[in-house]
Amino acid sequence: MRDPSSTSSFDSALAAGAVTRVPVATTTAWARSQEVLGLTIQRRVSRLPAGGLYALLFITLVHLLISHEVVPEPLAAQPLRARVLTLTRTVRPCLIVAGDSRAQVHVRPDVLATHFNLPTGATVNIGMPACGPSAVLAAYRELRDRFAPHPLMILSVSFYCVNDGVQDDLFIRDESVWSMNFAQRIGMLPLERALASVFLPERALLQALTNGRHVPGDRVVKEGGFVAKPAGGADGFSHQAVSEQLQGVAVGWFGTPQIDGFRWHRFVKDLQELRDLGVHVVLLDGPVHPSFWEGIADTPRYAAYKRFRAKLAALGQRLDMPVLEYDGEVLHGLDPDQAYFNLTHLSRTGATRLSEQIAADLRDLIDRGQITPPVENLAGNVSSPSTYSQ
Repeated sequence: MRDPSSTSSFDSALAAGAVTRVPVATTTAWARSQEVLGLTIQRRVSRLPAGGLYALLFITLVHLLISHEVVPEPLAAQPLRARVLTLTRTVRPCLIVAGDSRAQVHVRPDVLATHFNLPTGATVNIGMPACGPSAVLAAYRELRDRFAPHPLMILSVSFYCVNDGVQDDLFIRDESVWSMNFAQRIGMLPLERALASVFLPERALLQALTNGRHVPGDRVVKEGGFVAKPAGGADGFSHQAVSEQLQGVAVGWFGTPQIDGFRWHRFVKDLQELRDLGVHVVLLDGPVHPSFWEGIADTPRYAAYKRFRAKLAALGQRLDMPVLEYDGEVLHGLDPDQAYFNLTHLSRTGATRLSEQIAADLRDLIDRGQITPPVENLAGNVSSPSTYSQ
């Protein structure tokens, strides 16, 4: 039975004008319009060719089959797959340098091999532009038989790799997009790419079947994957050049910095999966040109970068993964304009110095028992650096 008090309250509110009574005719018209709309949709769908409906159903089933059974995880991108296959033709490397372009141009495999008395090919650099941790994981998971068991991996991580606020989607690889939900894709990618990303499994399968021709050049192969860059010099670090580079960094690296979101959490999962696959990961955050720090000083970008480094150090401790963090001091005695190619990448001269320091620091980590060498040679004596080409 209805509460009389509630009825009287409603009537009072109606009398006071707080509630407006909807005429019966209006509600009936609305109901009728909904009925007409439903019948219209039903009629339109019924007019669709049966073949079209079957085709749509077939496409949906094929998509579900590919995404859940055939390609449930991202595959290595063709250029990275070709790079790995080329660099591992004769030897299964036990020391891997991986990550983005800063890995590619910062670390010389021949310097590391010489310091640890490793044979040619036992140390390789598979770094590539914008190749974040998710891309590295996808490549290693697919091609791990090409490497020695339980390899040591130096993984270069740049700020943009964990930043949800990047404004240039070229710095967000498909291997990372794969793990995003649709709302995250819409928020971080251009609409067209976000919609097309639904078919990433089909695209990955097609690339694997067609086996695209992406072969590293002879020079890259000769240097174990390392790509040497010339010194930027005075022209490369003029006021105008630095200003233009800082604008690129503002968009490509920072945007609106957000390093607590999806990409950071995906980064942590990638590291855990690499460890579960038996990889000994050492995280690397290389130096940047002094003009980089000057350009972001007293801005939110400076605070964000410092926070990134603090989070990286804390994560390394939590996961028991060493972090090699370097500032300009590692290049002491070198002219910055000669040691760097641009604000965020080293020249060959700077890379040689950094590689020597990395080798010494790896040796120290091994001696202190913080990392387990993948082969006995890594525990041997450090050789003279004079035997590799400058």
